[in-house]
Amino acid sequence: RNDGCSDLFFGEVPQATEGANFFTTIGATGGGSGSGCTGETFQNDVWFTYVATCNGTVQFSTCAFTNFDTKIAVYDGCGFLPPFLFCDLSTLLDCDDDGCGVVGGGSKALVNLNAGDCVRVRIGGFNGDTGFGLLFVDCVTPCPGDLDKNGVVDAADLAILLGAWGSSNAVADINDNGTVDANDLALLLGNWGSC
Repeated sequence: RNDGCSDLFFGEVPQATEGANFFTTIGATGGGSGSGCTGETFQNDVWFTYVATCNGTVQFSTCAFTNFDTKIAVYDGCGFLPPFLFCDLSTLLDCDDDGCGVVGGGSKALVNLNAGDCVRVRIGGFNGDTGFGLLFVDCVTPCPGDLDKNGVVDAADLAILLGAWGSSNAVADINDNGTVDANDLALLLGNWGSC
């Protein structure tokens, strides 16, 4: 299940939703060409589809709660091309390795989408690394600190941040460094008020 892009044809690729999506590459095969990242190929990769629910930037991240060195790529469209079961990997939208600020850590890709757009998300390991983790999908708010996405940075957002203090909560980790801390608090307070 979701071990190859061609599994789309059989309906075996799960659809990611906003928030946390569990994945494991343990026992996964595949990889090879179409990396588009830093010249290395993906190994032991798994796939998701995602249908956008917002207009704007969508972030796909393995920055938190992932126990191995990931690579991530996002491709346009959810279909496949002839010949039978051939996946089109030529429409790479974004790709990343170690974009979370820690070498050997998580990755994140940012893609501009319109509501209803469908993309394929590929998660693999660097140099054959495997493990498990969470793929976080988030419609990036144009207003850092608006954690509840109501258009205002206010006490409700501050409560969310303080409730997640010291954790790797992806919603409250505004600067996406893996920890909810004073840097995130400063960003939230700096954007206080209407977005």
